[in-house]
Amino acid sequence: MRTVLIVVLVVSLAAAAFFGVRWQQAERAATATQAALDVAKQTADSLRAGASQEATGSGRVLLGESELRDLAASGITPQALLDSLGAHPELIPFKGVLGGTMGFYHRQEHVLLPSPYVFAYFEDGHIGGRMLLSYDVDPGPRIRWKRLWATLD
Repeated sequence: MRTVLIVVLVVSLAAAAFFGVRWQQAERAATATQAALDVAKQTADSLRAGASQEATGSGRVLLGESELRDLAASGITPQALLDSLGAHPELIPFKGVLGGTMGFYHRQEHVLLPSPYVFAYFEDGHIGGRMLLSYDVDPGPRIRWKRLWATLD
């Protein structure tokens, strides 16, 4: 009986240590994601308030000169980056309503944040939302997108 109690105690302590480490890792990841979201929201709010910005004709660019050079060196322009995003409505995790189809229709609402982030607006004509994405530019050039966060307005 005493051996069983010791075994149960040891297993319980090992499980507590294991899950404690996992919990800390999850908290660090959540904190980093929340920090990125806060920056994106502050940027969007300041842009709506009329902060200075460079426009691409559709969307806003908050990239520094070196980031713009790096993007150009990979064969991509800010406009091409936004065009690529527009071709990927599957990134939107919400279904359209009342027969609408979700898409990135209002590119002037998109913001190219410091690399590799984009804050984008999506809608279906009835409801809309915002999302934070990251991108990678592969040789070709080929742009790979990853949705980090999304919400309906």
